[in-house]
Amino acid sequence: ELRFKQYLRNPPKLVTPHDRMAGFDGSAWDEEEEEPP
Repeated sequence: ELRFKQYLRNPPKLVTPHDRMAGFDGSAWDEEEEEPP
């Protein structure tokens, strides 16, 4: 839930064009991008 809201606010460039695939693609990317920073 939190990842989805944060990902929606800062959608990665790889998920921007993939609105339908963002469901699982965005979650995985957001998790890896949020862990380092």
